[in-house]
Amino acid sequence: MGFITTINPRTGREVYACEFSKEGCQTVNCKALKCPYGYCQRYYACPNCQKKVKGEFKKAHATCKVSIDAYNKKEAEKLEILEKGLSIRTAALSHENGVVRVVFRDKDGKENYTHMMKETYDAIPLGANATIEDYEKVGHVKWVSCEDIYKPIALHL
Repeated sequence: MGFITTINPRTGREVYACEFSKEGCQTVNCKALKCPYGYCQRYYACPNCQKKVKGEFKKAHATCKVSIDAYNKKEAEKLEILEKGLSIRTAALSHENGVVRVVFRDKDGKENYTHMMKETYDAIPLGANATIEDYEKVGHVKWVSCEDIYKPIALHL
């Protein structure tokens, strides 16, 4: 999402314009309205519009608290998993033959590469902090070396 800018007639500089403006709204001297929970982007409003939207702005961000709390919980869970020495799923590439190449990374940034069937990969939701051990509980996981990650995939794991 971008911001609306205008030219300040006094200084000739580009400044943020009021994002709540209608015709005739003062568009210079805008100040940032920040999400009270630090979850969303900033919005810019002129002094007149700031007064008008102040109460509504906080109400509009009521769901941000829930979202930021869920995000922080997930990040804490991720750190806990990494501190145990496990690797977390960071990327995957699905192939036409039903095999998925999955990359896992540990807390030091070391990557581990695996191949698994699509059914095994799909058993754990994308938003979850998935580990190799989680996938091994669901189905067969074949560890591959860095060199093997780019070789053609065999149809049978």
